[in-house]
Amino acid sequence: MTDQQVLDRLRDWLPRQRWFPFTATAQEIKVNVAGRVQLDLDPEEPNSVVRDRVVYLVQATVGDRTELLNVPVVRTTEPLAEYERYLIGSYQGGGPNRPLPEQIVAGVDASASFLRRAVQQAGSFWERRRAGETAEQASQPSEAQKKNAAKSPAPGVEESNPEPRTSPSFEMDEDHASRFYLYDAVGDAAFLDATLRIMDTQLGVGGVLRHGMGLHGKYTGALNTQYRISGSDQVRVISSEQSNTSVILTPPASETTSDTALRGDAVIVKFFRVVGEGRNPDVEVGVELTSQGSSAVPAMAGWIDAQWRQGLVTTAGQLAVAAQFVDHAQDAWQLAVDSAKSGGDFTDLARELGATTARVHADLMAAFDPISTDHDARDAFLQDISGRLRWAWGVCGDRFSEYESTLESLIGDLEELRDLPPLQRIHGDYHLGQVLHNQDNGFKILDFEGEPLRPIKERVRPDVALRDVVGMLRSLDYAGAMAGREESGDAQEWTRAASSAFLTGYRETSDQSLDTESVLFQALCWTRLCTRSCTSSATVRTGWMCPPTPSCARSGTQAPVA
Repeated sequence: MTDQQVLDRLRDWLPRQRWFPFTATAQEIKVNVAGRVQLDLDPEEPNSVVRDRVVYLVQATVGDRTELLNVPVVRTTEPLAEYERYLIGSYQGGGPNRPLPEQIVAGVDASASFLRRAVQQAGSFWERRRAGETAEQASQPSEAQKKNAAKSPAPGVEESNPEPRTSPSFEMDEDHASRFYLYDAVGDAAFLDATLRIMDTQLGVGGVLRHGMGLHGKYTGALNTQYRISGSDQVRVISSEQSNTSVILTPPASETTSDTALRGDAVIVKFFRVVGEGRNPDVEVGVELTSQGSSAVPAMAGWIDAQWRQGLVTTAGQLAVAAQFVDHAQDAWQLAVDSAKSGGDFTDLARELGATTARVHADLMAAFDPISTDHDARDAFLQDISGRLRWAWGVCGDRFSEYESTLESLIGDLEELRDLPPLQRIHGDYHLGQVLHNQDNGFKILDFEGEPLRPIKERVRPDVALRDVVGMLRSLDYAGAMAGREESGDAQEWTRAASSAFLTGYRETSDQSLDTESVLFQALCWTRLCTRSCTSSATVRTGWMCPPTPSCARSGTQAPVA
């Protein structure tokens, strides 16, 4: 299998994936291999049609933008019905690009042979020079040269019985006439088992120099993942994610026991499809909060680091992370929408959610030191908010024309603001879809990755906790509006009650003040509203946007929740 054979199939397959970060046709995409690692699994694996499993780091470029993509691949010699949904493509062995590896190897061997002869001749000349040989003696070939000349073929003449050579970068197909099938490995039990083994044994695989990429597993010890993934009954791939691929892995049924110390822990493994340089915030935050024993987040089991070469520089990032799977849980978005549709009382749950949010903010402040803002930092922070607001406002066009004077006044007030709360690590992309709830454990907050398409250095930048509060209020507003739209009713009262209860729960638990009348709160509300309502993929696709509601009243003027 050559890299080009894989890339040709990926070019057609990538645009059909939900997590692909571009809107482009196959003809518009340029793809290259930035790194690759072949996983050497159990040689006695019963599935004899599987030839190899390779983790590819693919550099995809559309226009002037480039992203690195994490694509693990399984190659088989027969189509597998159970893998049909993961099919990338197929190719015929011995295609037109088959001679390329042999040509490269032959060229390298010829160059190496020439260099060996040149070094031998130079060494012989130096030895004769030091020994004081005459020019006539020096002009005669040495015995060593005669032997080497006898062994070496004349230029342009092939060796009669050359030894077979293979390229270290390409695996030769045993049957050039065979058809090979490529599958996305996230559904392959053996690949997922190897993923857990790399983590819990802290194994190193590959290397930057030899393979173009090296993998290194890390293990927190917080969960027991030392069981084998041997069948598809232990694997459930979540297909609804926009920017990553998550897979739920469960222990074998035979290992189910009442002894919690012996029973393996089910985990959810998230494969970061778009790979950023630097430590992924989902990994960084998960490690710190797990070490603190935070009750507001699922415990982290481990992760996989990757190193690859970009030019002369070695770069690092993360490819995957495994965390505790919260069983019998419902995502808070569906929970809220169902409640709003039925006109149910969501206030107790909203209050609990507010308290959980305050706890995770306190845990984050303890794990990552907050920073105080000097004059320059404050101005830069406020200019960033006003700049985003003006940009989003412009994108929205006439949708908020009736609020034009309110927005102009708000931006002016924002520029005069002198005091800011401490800047700290926050969630960064907080909404109901990032939260799970079950009866035993309450709410668990997920996905501290931030906005995946923003650079990591921006996602980890300290911010005000108020931004997360505003994000959740806006999400509650959307849940109420969605329920009203689907049921042709009015859920504004449900939205007001849920929002008020969320704020109450936050205030009761947090030691930070929460002023919904402040200029900063109002500015964040408007920024969230304009950005999400006018630039989100859902709005662009359907033309529908959540309408402004009076949940954030300011000086008697109705302003929308963020």
